[in-house]
Order: sequence, then structure tokens, then C-alpha cells
Amino acid sequence: MHLDKDGAIRMDCSSECAMAGLLALRDKFDLAFANDPDYDRHGIVTPAGLMNPNHYLAVAINYLFQHRPLWGKDVAVGKTLVSSAMIDRVVNDLDASWWKCR
Repeated sequence: MHLDKDGAIRMDCSSECAMAGLLALRDKFDLAFANDPDYDRHGIVTPAGLMNPNHYLAVAINYLFQHRPLWGKDVAVGKTLVSSAMIDRVVNDLDASWWKCR
């Protein structure tokens, strides 16, 4: 594990510093995934670099709500304090609801 930008060791898969080792190998694979030990953060590396986790989540939410015909109005999106406002906009555009998670 590489040190983060402040010199600390942390398992933040959304940090380019922490993911430097995997980013250095990005031309050797099409796609790689990583997550922290409690699975509440993720990192996705492509040959173009590290994806923004909130961008991925917004696209995934949009896709899932549009391609899961059995999902009714009772299905909601869970989000945390640090989730992007982009997720709010996607959920609002889908006329769906969200739950704040701790």
C-alpha cells in the first residue's frame, strides 16, 4: 500500500496516491477494482486512470433503475454524507427516493 498525499497509510481506494501501485500497472489490464476493508469505498482503474467513484455510482444508479422493470417505487438509493450531489440529481431525475445512511 502506498502512502496517501498527506503521508498517512489509509485504505482509500478513491485516492490516486493510495492506488499508485495499481495505477502504475493500468496498461496491463482492461479494468481493475479495489475496495477498503469494510467495503464502503471502492476504486476502479482503467487504462485511462482512476475513475471518480461518485461518477461511477451515478451512472450505475441510473442504469439499474432504468433496466430493472421489477423495481417499484418502494426501491430507494442509499447514500452517505460524502456521496456526491450528482447522485441526488440522478435520483431526482428518475423520480426515485433516497435514504441517508450513516
